[in-house]
Amino acid sequence: MCLVRCLEEYLIIVDRAALAYMAVSGEPYCTSGMNGFLLIWKHLFSFMFSRRVGNTLVFMGTMIMCGLNSLCFYLIMKQNGNWYRLNSVWLPFVVLIFATLFISNTFLGLFEAAITGTLICLGIDMDLNNGSPVNGPPDLHDKLDKAFEVDK
Repeated sequence: MCLVRCLEEYLIIVDRAALAYMAVSGEPYCTSGMNGFLLIWKHLFSFMFSRRVGNTLVFMGTMIMCGLNSLCFYLIMKQNGNWYRLNSVWLPFVVLIFATLFISNTFLGLFEAAITGTLICLGIDMDLNNGSPVNGPPDLHDKLDKAFEVDK
């Protein structure tokens, strides 16, 4: 199972990299998959760190949405007096939580795709310009300059 899980994770990473690289370069899917994977491998630490941060933010956002949605449901039901009329409160809560998980993961999952696309663009820019990004918004360059000054 561990080997299958690793293979699945590898395929997910290559698929996301291929789609992002294909959007930037216009190359075919298989070529983009290989080039995107090599780009990720070249800038592995940046991709791993940003993916971890993105996953953490998506998880925290999902849990906060589930908690707030459940609290609002409870307060509305209690305010209307319907809370005491229910035979069991667990079924509405379970349905509410599953619906909230589905909807929040659907919309917050786009955040991870945006991170991958942004990092693919940054990696291509850095590779084309000898390790320093040239294109992009001025805020990005200011933050990258500050980050690289800390390293020195």
